[in-house]
Amino acid sequence: MIKRRTSSRAKIFDAALSLLDEYAFEAITVDKIIEVSGVAKQTYYNHFATKQDVYVELSYKELFERTKSNVEDACAKYSMADKRLERFFQLCEISLKKDGHIERALMKEGLLASATPDKIAPYMLAINDELKHLITPAIECGEMRSDTPLDFCIELIAGTLSNLVINWTNIPDYRLTRNRKLYTRVLVESLLKRKS
Repeated sequence: MIKRRTSSRAKIFDAALSLLDEYAFEAITVDKIIEVSGVAKQTYYNHFATKQDVYVELSYKELFERTKSNVEDACAKYSMADKRLERFFQLCEISLKKDGHIERALMKEGLLASATPDKIAPYMLAINDELKHLITPAIECGEMRSDTPLDFCIELIAGTLSNLVINWTNIPDYRLTRNRKLYTRVLVESLLKRKS
Protein backbone atom coordinates (compact mmCIF):
# COMPACT_ATOMS: atom_id res chain seq x y z
CA MET A 1 0.00 0.00 0.00
CA ILE A 2 1.34 3.42 -0.98
CA LYS A 3 1.29 5.97 1.80
CA ARG A 4 -0.24 9.24 0.67
CA ARG A 5 1.72 12.34 1.57
CA THR A 6 0.04 15.54 2.57
CA SER A 7 1.85 18.78 1.83
CA SER A 8 2.78 21.21 4.58
CA ARG A 9 0.51 23.85 3.02
CA ALA A 10 -2.42 21.42 3.03
CA LYS A 11 -1.78 20.58 6.69
CA ILE A 12 -1.68 24.29 7.56
CA PHE A 13 -4.91 24.97 5.64
CA ASP A 14 -6.65 21.99 7.28
CA ALA A 15 -5.55 23.13 10.73
CA ALA A 16 -6.59 26.75 10.13
CA LEU A 17 -10.01 25.64 8.90
CA SER A 18 -10.59 23.20 11.76
CA LEU A 19 -9.64 25.86 14.31
CA LEU A 20 -12.39 28.13 13.00
CA ASP A 21 -14.86 25.45 14.03
CA GLU A 22 -13.64 25.67 17.63
CA TYR A 23 -12.44 29.24 18.17
CA ALA A 24 -13.24 32.81 17.22
CA PHE A 25 -10.79 34.16 14.67
CA GLU A 26 -9.22 36.52 17.21
CA ALA A 27 -8.38 33.59 19.52
CA ILE A 28 -6.49 31.67 16.82
CA THR A 29 -2.74 32.20 16.82
CA VAL A 30 0.08 31.16 14.52
CA ASP A 31 1.36 28.92 17.31
CA LYS A 32 -2.03 27.20 17.53
CA ILE A 33 -2.10 26.62 13.76
CA ILE A 34 1.44 25.19 13.95
CA GLU A 35 0.49 22.93 16.87
CA VAL A 36 -2.65 21.55 15.20
CA SER A 37 -1.02 21.18 11.77
CA GLY A 38 2.01 19.36 13.12
CA VAL A 39 4.41 21.28 10.88
CA ALA A 40 7.61 22.84 12.13
CA LYS A 41 7.58 26.54 12.90
CA GLN A 42 10.14 27.27 10.17
CA THR A 43 8.05 25.29 7.68
CA TYR A 44 5.06 27.45 8.53
CA TYR A 45 7.05 30.63 8.02
CA ASN A 46 8.46 29.31 4.75
CA HIS A 47 4.88 29.41 3.44
CA PHE A 48 3.19 32.24 5.38
CA ALA A 49 4.34 35.37 7.18
CA THR A 50 1.23 35.82 9.34
CA LYS A 51 -2.02 34.20 10.40
CA GLN A 52 -3.82 36.60 8.08
CA ASP A 53 -1.86 35.29 5.09
CA VAL A 54 -3.11 31.77 5.79
CA TYR A 55 -6.73 32.87 6.00
CA VAL A 56 -6.59 35.09 2.93
CA GLU A 57 -5.32 32.25 0.77
CA LEU A 58 -7.58 29.71 2.49
CA SER A 59 -10.67 31.84 1.83
CA TYR A 60 -9.91 31.99 -1.90
CA LYS A 61 -9.02 28.29 -2.02
CA GLU A 62 -12.32 27.39 -0.33
CA LEU A 63 -14.25 29.80 -2.56
CA PHE A 64 -12.72 28.23 -5.67
CA GLU A 65 -13.40 24.66 -4.54
CA ARG A 66 -16.99 25.46 -3.55
CA THR A 67 -17.62 27.38 -6.78
CA LYS A 68 -16.20 24.55 -8.87
CA SER A 69 -18.33 21.98 -7.08
CA ASN A 70 -21.49 24.09 -7.44
CA VAL A 71 -20.84 24.72 -11.14
CA GLU A 72 -20.26 21.01 -11.76
CA ASP A 73 -23.49 20.12 -9.96
CA ALA A 74 -25.53 22.73 -11.87
CA CYS A 75 -24.06 21.64 -15.22
CA ALA A 76 -24.64 17.94 -14.51
CA LYS A 77 -28.25 18.57 -13.56
CA TYR A 78 -29.33 21.02 -16.28
CA SER A 79 -28.48 21.60 -19.92
CA MET A 80 -30.09 25.06 -20.20
CA ALA A 81 -28.21 28.17 -19.04
CA ASP A 82 -31.12 29.71 -17.14
CA LYS A 83 -31.59 26.53 -15.05
CA ARG A 84 -27.85 26.25 -14.50
CA LEU A 85 -27.69 29.79 -13.15
CA GLU A 86 -30.67 29.20 -10.86
CA ARG A 87 -29.21 25.94 -9.53
CA PHE A 88 -25.74 27.42 -9.07
CA PHE A 89 -26.97 30.32 -6.95
CA GLN A 90 -29.28 28.03 -4.99
CA LEU A 91 -26.29 25.82 -4.15
CA CYS A 92 -24.27 28.90 -3.18
CA GLU A 93 -27.01 29.89 -0.75
CA ILE A 94 -27.04 26.40 0.76
CA SER A 95 -23.24 26.51 1.14
CA LEU A 96 -23.38 29.85 2.91
CA LYS A 97 -26.02 28.65 5.35
CA LYS A 98 -24.42 25.26 6.03
CA ASP A 99 -21.37 26.42 8.01
CA GLY A 100 -22.32 30.01 8.68
CA HIS A 101 -19.79 30.89 11.37
CA ILE A 102 -16.89 29.46 9.38
CA GLU A 103 -18.08 31.11 6.16
CA ARG A 104 -18.35 34.50 7.86
CA ALA A 105 -14.91 34.21 9.45
CA LEU A 106 -13.30 33.24 6.14
CA MET A 107 -15.01 36.08 4.32
CA LYS A 108 -14.33 38.77 6.91
CA GLU A 109 -10.85 37.78 7.94
CA GLY A 110 -9.63 36.38 4.65
CA LEU A 111 -11.43 37.40 1.51
CA LEU A 112 -12.44 40.92 2.54
CA ALA A 113 -9.11 41.72 4.18
CA SER A 114 -7.06 40.61 1.21
CA ALA A 115 -4.22 42.86 0.18
CA THR A 116 -2.22 40.29 -1.75
CA PRO A 117 -3.49 40.31 -5.33
CA ASP A 118 -0.54 38.27 -6.57
CA LYS A 119 -1.64 35.30 -4.45
CA ILE A 120 -5.37 35.56 -5.15
CA ALA A 121 -5.26 36.32 -8.89
CA PRO A 122 -4.82 32.64 -9.88
CA TYR A 123 -7.86 31.70 -7.78
CA MET A 124 -9.96 34.47 -9.31
CA LEU A 125 -8.98 33.46 -12.85
CA ALA A 126 -9.82 29.83 -12.05
CA ILE A 127 -13.20 30.84 -10.59
CA ASN A 128 -14.03 32.87 -13.70
CA ASP A 129 -13.01 29.94 -15.87
CA GLU A 130 -15.46 27.71 -13.97
CA LEU A 131 -18.30 30.24 -14.16
CA LYS A 132 -18.24 30.30 -17.96
CA HIS A 133 -19.61 26.73 -17.97
CA LEU A 134 -22.88 28.05 -16.57
CA ILE A 135 -23.61 30.00 -19.74
CA THR A 136 -21.96 27.78 -22.35
CA PRO A 137 -25.31 26.33 -23.50
CA ALA A 138 -26.66 29.81 -24.22
CA ILE A 139 -23.63 30.59 -26.37
CA GLU A 140 -23.80 27.28 -28.24
CA CYS A 141 -27.51 27.53 -29.07
CA GLY A 142 -27.62 31.28 -29.68
CA GLU A 143 -29.62 32.23 -26.59
CA MET A 144 -26.99 34.66 -25.32
CA ARG A 145 -27.77 38.30 -25.94
CA SER A 146 -25.61 39.39 -28.85
CA ASP A 147 -24.78 42.74 -27.24
CA THR A 148 -23.18 41.11 -24.17
CA PRO A 149 -19.54 39.97 -24.47
CA LEU A 150 -18.65 36.68 -22.76
CA ASP A 151 -16.07 38.24 -20.41
CA PHE A 152 -18.70 40.72 -19.21
CA CYS A 153 -21.19 37.89 -18.61
CA ILE A 154 -18.66 36.11 -16.44
CA GLU A 155 -17.89 39.32 -14.53
CA LEU A 156 -21.59 39.86 -13.96
CA ILE A 157 -22.05 36.35 -12.56
CA ALA A 158 -18.91 36.68 -10.39
CA GLY A 159 -20.01 40.12 -9.21
CA THR A 160 -23.44 38.80 -8.29
CA LEU A 161 -21.87 35.99 -6.29
CA SER A 162 -19.52 38.43 -4.55
CA ASN A 163 -22.35 40.80 -3.74
CA LEU A 164 -24.46 38.05 -2.19
CA VAL A 165 -21.55 36.77 -0.12
CA ILE A 166 -20.40 40.20 1.06
CA ASN A 167 -23.90 41.35 2.01
CA TRP A 168 -24.70 38.06 3.75
CA THR A 169 -21.38 38.24 5.61
CA ASN A 170 -21.82 41.80 6.85
CA ILE A 171 -25.57 42.39 7.25
CA PRO A 172 -27.02 40.41 10.18
CA ASP A 173 -30.58 40.12 8.84
CA TYR A 174 -29.73 39.90 5.15
CA ARG A 175 -32.55 38.30 3.17
CA LEU A 176 -30.38 35.79 1.38
CA THR A 177 -33.08 33.61 -0.20
CA ARG A 178 -35.16 36.50 -1.48
CA ASN A 179 -32.15 38.36 -2.85
CA ARG A 180 -30.62 35.25 -4.38
CA LYS A 181 -33.85 34.67 -6.33
CA LEU A 182 -34.03 38.30 -7.44
CA TYR A 183 -30.38 38.38 -8.51
CA THR A 184 -30.81 35.17 -10.47
CA ARG A 185 -33.89 36.48 -12.28
CA VAL A 186 -32.14 39.72 -13.19
CA LEU A 187 -29.06 37.83 -14.39
CA VAL A 188 -31.13 35.53 -16.60
CA GLU A 189 -33.05 38.50 -18.06
CA SER A 190 -29.84 40.47 -18.62
CA LEU A 191 -27.75 37.74 -20.22
CA LEU A 192 -30.21 35.63 -22.18
CA LYS A 193 -32.62 36.41 -25.01
CA ARG A 194 -36.28 36.35 -24.11
CA LYS A 195 -37.98 33.10 -25.04
CA SER A 196 -40.84 33.57 -27.50
